[in-house]
Amino acid sequence: MEFWAASESDAASYAAVESVRLAIEPVLADLLRQSQLSAATLLFRYVPIVMPPELLDRYPPRSEARLKERIVDCAPQLDHETFVQGGFGDQVQTYVDGIRTASALLPQFGLSESDVREFQTLLTRAADHLTS
Repeated sequence: MEFWAASESDAASYAAVESVRLAIEPVLADLLRQSQLSAATLLFRYVPIVMPPELLDRYPPRSEARLKERIVDCAPQLDHETFVQGGFGDQVQTYVDGIRTASALLPQFGLSESDVREFQTLLTRAADHLTS
């Protein structure tokens, strides 16, 4: 499994979202490479949406399983205020919680319940690594 990330965010939240992405992406990539999930031919694309409430209607959440391409598209809406006013730890947790929202899509690609639990554990480890 490979992990790739970007974001849809406004100017007020962009720097914080990018800071978290740049911190977590290599940690999660290393954890995935060292896990049994490294054998899964799957791209997990994470593009969280971080917009103020008045713009959320224009940026709906859109997560889906692209089975033929073997891609999980994970694009949840995250709390804007956390990335504008929150601390780094809260931002990391919110970011990782967004990734978790697509865990239910993983079995569609043949991943077992054990694989999904491992993915969840790796997310927790990545977050803990950055916030400890």
